[in-house]
Amino acid sequence: MRLLPLIYLASTFTLAACSIPYQTPQARTQIEQDLGVSADDLIAISESGFCMLKYGDEAVCHAKAGLAVLTRKGLILSLYKNDKYVPAQVLKTADVLCGHTATSREAAEALNMFTTDYTFVLLPLDDQKKWNGPMHEKMIDYLLANGQPLLIGSGGSLPS
Repeated sequence: MRLLPLIYLASTFTLAACSIPYQTPQARTQIEQDLGVSADDLIAISESGFCMLKYGDEAVCHAKAGLAVLTRKGLILSLYKNDKYVPAQVLKTADVLCGHTATSREAAEALNMFTTDYTFVLLPLDDQKKWNGPMHEKMIDYLLANGQPLLIGSGGSLPS
C-alpha cells in the first residue's frame, strides 16, 4: 500500500479554493441531467479529491478536485468544467477487490480502493473543504458491499 499518493492528494486540496456547486436544488437537478442519474438513485454527493493510479505506472497521485456522486449504480467521480458536471470515472462495488485506510475506518484520511488494474485514491470533502466523515463511511459501505475487506495500516491488517 502506497502512502506517498496520500501526501500529494492532501496537499492538493489544501490549496483548492473554488467550490463546486452541488447543494442547491438547481445544482442537484443539473447533476442528475449531466450525469444521467435518476433522483431516486442518488445516495449522497460530496466534493472530493480523487485520482486513479494504474499498477506499474509512476506512483504519483495527480489529484483532481471534483464531486463524488454516490448512486445505487456506482460511485461517479466527476469534474466540473464549463458549468457542466462531467463524469471522469465510475467505480462499482463489483469492480473493487478491497479497500485500505492508513489508520482506521473512521479516520480523517484518504481512502484507497483497489480494482484489478487501478488504485483509486478518494478524499471526500464537505463544503468547508474539510474531511467529510459521513460520505467517507457511505463510500466504504457501498464499495465494499460484497464483503470485500477494508485493510488498515501499513501492514494491511483487517480491523478487529
